[in-house]
Amino acid sequence: MTEGLESYKMSDAEAARFMNFISENCGISLSKDKKNMLSARLYRRICALGLESFSAYYDYLVYGEDNQDEILTLIDIVTTHKTEFFREAKHLDYLRSAAVPELLGPQAGRGNNTLNIWSAGCSTGEEPYSIAMVMAEYFGGPENAYFHILASDISMRVLKIAKQAVYDKSEMSAVPPALAGKYIMCGKDNACNLCRVIPELRSRVSFEQINLIEDDFLSHKKMDIIFCRNVIIYFNNAAIATLIKKFYKALNPGGYLFIGLAESIYNNTNNLVSVAPSIYRKPER
Repeated sequence: MTEGLESYKMSDAEAARFMNFISENCGISLSKDKKNMLSARLYRRICALGLESFSAYYDYLVYGEDNQDEILTLIDIVTTHKTEFFREAKHLDYLRSAAVPELLGPQAGRGNNTLNIWSAGCSTGEEPYSIAMVMAEYFGGPENAYFHILASDISMRVLKIAKQAVYDKSEMSAVPPALAGKYIMCGKDNACNLCRVIPELRSRVSFEQINLIEDDFLSHKKMDIIFCRNVIIYFNNAAIATLIKKFYKALNPGGYLFIGLAESIYNNTNNLVSVAPSIYRKPER
């Protein structure tokens, strides 16, 4: 394909075909005004595969031997992995001041209770490491902390970055200085602009590839807290309803669900109780 994207313009019919496929197979809803974005991103993938047209790529998605892996790649292509440290920090304030004390009660800090936290759609890791800093502070340091964070994403590419926990110094600007001094290692050489989360904190976070659309995810383990922020904004209403039911099932009684401040679960609360903006709790009984 040497003519470039201009010679391979996506028709409205092709755009509708891909959008329907993405909605049905991934639960992701794309509006018509996303056609140019979709065209540009799929074009790059078509070039990488050595295919000749959008139609050929569609057939590859539907009939190809590796189509399930390609569907995961497609999701990675059409979604944006924008994140940052201490994003929507009010949620982390609520985590520290209300959610954790409620869950641990009089056992807080005694080591009798370990909190299981899930960062769903963790992208490049800034969210789970931010949560880990807050939790470590609550317990008085990572060595005294009784929590574990499962961080998941559908993209192996971003999970690889998250596991390394290496970031540019500029990405650390939102981390409170007191926490950065404890939990972030930066090169002493002024020419080095890279920082890394300390190993004691990294050991509290494990990473797993999870497709939220698939059935029976996390069936082996219950969670006390689930963060799924700025993820469902991509999903259609049916996928949101299904996902919230899954989260409800995955939560322990009394557990919390945090979604993005710009997101809504409408009438799909599934008996979750709203306790603060974009924060819900599963009844204890």
